[in-house]
Amino acid sequence: KQIRDSIEMARLDSIRVAQEQQSLPYAKLDKQFYVVLGSFKKDFNAENMVNALNGAGYSPVRIALKNGFDMVAAVGCNTLQEACGELKKIEDNDLCPYDVWIYNIAQGLHE
Repeated sequence: KQIRDSIEMARLDSIRVAQEQQSLPYAKLDKQFYVVLGSFKKDFNAENMVNALNGAGYSPVRIALKNGFDMVAAVGCNTLQEACGELKKIEDNDLCPYDVWIYNIAQGLHE
């Protein structure tokens, strides 16, 4: 009975971990720069920002940071000039916080 219980607990833990990983849509960082609208410790806050950006017509990405926070970026860009242009467009949007910034993946803050 103990062995069966142990196997069942391991199976349930595996399912839980798989579900958690599926529910966190982290970005494959294929751009050099990202226009970030927020950094969040709580998952539901990051999801709220993702949903708001989706509703505004963006294709947001989540970027996991080494410190346990998740950044939410509205757009990724190949050049800093392009990212600055996108930031200016985003600043005209009501969703834009006062502390929007550009993240360069060369900084290496992400996982």
